[in-house]
Amino acid sequence: MSVNAAVLSELHRIHRQLGDLRSRLERGPRQIKASETNVANADAELAAAKEHHKRTRISADQKELQLKEREGRILDLKARLNTCSTNREYQTLLEQIAADEAANSVLADEILELFEKITEAQDKVAEIQSNREKLEQEL
Repeated sequence: MSVNAAVLSELHRIHRQLGDLRSRLERGPRQIKASETNVANADAELAAAKEHHKRTRISADQKELQLKEREGRILDLKARLNTCSTNREYQTLLEQIAADEAANSVLADEILELFEKITEAQDKVAEIQSNREKLEQEL
């Protein structure tokens, strides 16, 4: 039996090609599983980002409500200034008004910071959503 080198070479090439095709076939399900895991991770990250955005928004709303309540209190105190019977009572009301106005200033700054955080959180949600959609398209 004489087998020439060309036949052996062809057989070797086919054997290598078969091995390559088998490895590609095995790689497919692993790649799909990895892509599905990436999408699931993106879903979890998106949910966390949305929750953070929601909590930040709620906090800002609460602080805005608190600010409005304090502003109403200041107006009430200013109205009470006209009904004071003693100088001491008048001074006490002025001090309370000044303290509330200072607290309102701090609260207003906190609200502005929260609005910046809300904007950042919205941007992050949009970015994560975009990344998730890309991952899903690759799947």
